[in-house]
Amino acid sequence: MTRLSCHRFRPNEVRRSDAARLSAVVPCSGRTAAMDLTEQTRAADTALVIGDSASLERWRQHLRTLTRTRNLPAVQFQLHEFSCELNQSFSALASSFQKACGCASSGFFMSVTVVAIVVSFFVSGNHLSNINLLHVLSFVGITVLAALSGKLLGLFWARWRLLRLATSAHNMIVRAAQRAVIESI
Repeated sequence: MTRLSCHRFRPNEVRRSDAARLSAVVPCSGRTAAMDLTEQTRAADTALVIGDSASLERWRQHLRTLTRTRNLPAVQFQLHEFSCELNQSFSALASSFQKACGCASSGFFMSVTVVAIVVSFFVSGNHLSNINLLHVLSFVGITVLAALSGKLLGLFWARWRLLRLATSAHNMIVRAAQRAVIESI
């Protein structure tokens, strides 16, 4: 089995040797090993292939930099220490974490804020007739700030989960290497 290094493929850079290495990937669940060259090229155009611990470490370092999540390349795990299913699982998790937009946490923060503002307004003894422009503007402003802070928190949480995924993969590789050393003794 040929392992691929961490390399960002671009359509103009795909050479015949790259296509040969891409077709050498071990299939999962009895699928055929030979994939159509155009499918391989299309899948690898924007993919960052993690094929060894050095490429995994480069990806971990890249995750620690301040880049927008949508600017991160798609990640495809092809570690020979992992089973094909585990590689696919890690690739799917990385993809879902990279696609996270923070909308769920934004909606949650905004909903909690709206409920808290409305409850505090009426608990403090105010009535609907007491609402003025200042109350409306502060309600809208606080709600927007809550939504934005929820969105940021959701994006940070997604990045944190990506970092944890990369650390988990690194730890699994280290454990596999240690087992291999112990078994060889």
